[in-house]
Amino acid sequence: MNRNLSYFLNLALLFFPLTLHAQTTVNQKAESGLASDRILAARQAATVVTAPQCLADLSSWEAKDDADDKAKVETHAFWYKKLSTEELVRLARESGSCGSVLRRAHRQDSASMMPFYGRMFDGELLLRAEGILAEHYLTHEYLLKSSD
Repeated sequence: MNRNLSYFLNLALLFFPLTLHAQTTVNQKAESGLASDRILAARQAATVVTAPQCLADLSSWEAKDDADDKAKVETHAFWYKKLSTEELVRLARESGSCGSVLRRAHRQDSASMMPFYGRMFDGELLLRAEGILAEHYLTHEYLLKSSD
């Protein structure tokens, strides 16, 4: 009896890491799906903007830029680099929408700054994505992917 118990115990210990790996994979897929949904919601929420909201955003971004300049902040620590990826997605999308809204409101001076901020936010998102890919096994597939 003791021998059978030892056999089953060893067998259970052998398969225990496999069940942990399966659970980790399930959790990672669930978390990835949730993150994808949050980014999609951030993209959609940023498309409906008003001219006053855009002007307030632009004023805030310029004030943060000025504060970073006065504090002589290093490039790697600019204010937008401290934002979450979700917030960067929202701001990048919002800056594009704001450019159109401000042009329609005849605020050309303000509208011309929006693409600048949009490129800045998109550039940070791209750097983050490339950083993740560099540490992930999908790098090879990403590099070989062609646009269809």
